[in-house]
Amino acid sequence: MSDIGKEHARGLKEDNSSLPENLYQFVVQISARRQILLSLVSVVVFAMSFVPLELQRRIVNMAIETGAFNHLVLLCSAYLAVVMLQVCTKFLMNIMRGRISEDAMRNIRLRVRALIKDKSSDENAGQTVSLVSSEVEPLGGFIGESISSPLVQAGSLITVLSYLTWVEPLMAIVGVFLFLPQFLFVPPMQRAINERAKERIETLRDVGELVVDSSESEDSQAEKESRNFSDLIDLVFKQRLSIFRIKFAMKLLINLLNHLATVGVLFIGGWLVLEGQAEVGTIVAFLSGLQLIGDPGRMLVAFFRQLTDARVRYALIRDFFAEFSRKNNSNPVSGFLTKAKT
Repeated sequence: MSDIGKEHARGLKEDNSSLPENLYQFVVQISARRQILLSLVSVVVFAMSFVPLELQRRIVNMAIETGAFNHLVLLCSAYLAVVMLQVCTKFLMNIMRGRISEDAMRNIRLRVRALIKDKSSDENAGQTVSLVSSEVEPLGGFIGESISSPLVQAGSLITVLSYLTWVEPLMAIVGVFLFLPQFLFVPPMQRAINERAKERIETLRDVGELVVDSSESEDSQAEKESRNFSDLIDLVFKQRLSIFRIKFAMKLLINLLNHLATVGVLFIGGWLVLEGQAEVGTIVAFLSGLQLIGDPGRMLVAFFRQLTDARVRYALIRDFFAEFSRKNNSNPVSGFLTKAKT
């Protein structure tokens, strides 16, 4: 059996009636060895992030300004080779992420199958499993990048910032200074989005529970539950709009600061060039570097938003396993729809 197969089998040997308390404990349980290999590939990806910037700087400064055609060909060939290596490494990284994600989904589905097999004949069991399955795919997708994504983004951010500081400290300080406000308003706005996302998920669970209960209620009770259902749907709508308002306001501020950083680098860089204290290639490298700083920052914000969502989904699945194990002879839907502990 391959190492991957052994690791997968080892994950299934765990007690199917329970899952680890923490999401990352589950990640390590089912994919520790592959996560280590993926992390090594991720280190290679972010370690190369400064190389194209340095080649851009040299192409402009050493080749174009000196008029050395052979030097220009050599540097452009090196640039193309580095880009191809980056593309291939990222392709390998994404394939590895996909394999881990798919295996995580398979692991959870097999656990669900093993848990309910011969344990319940309840007519709602199929509906319960369907509800669980709807949470599995987004959770599995997150597990594949749960370690490599923050590693690549944070590593790229640190690597590029270090390179820009080495090339021209003053321009690096200006660029970082204009990016700093993002670290002041993004975390509280992201927390507000996360809180509303949690509330929305809990409200949707209440909607699902009400749908199940209303199918078994008397006419008078069903009418009351119908009104409650409408109120919950309106609440979901308002929660979603609230998330949109904060999310797009945050994007607007981020885009504004990114443009201010570009203007700042052009102004300071242009002044340094006029004073003979900097080269044109340095400005070119900085403009590309600002993009490499902005993208990892935004992706780290998106990652932590996905992490919050994944934790909620994992808690929901974990509670389903525990509740179904305790009440396998009763209605499993009621246990499944109990709010997950977050």
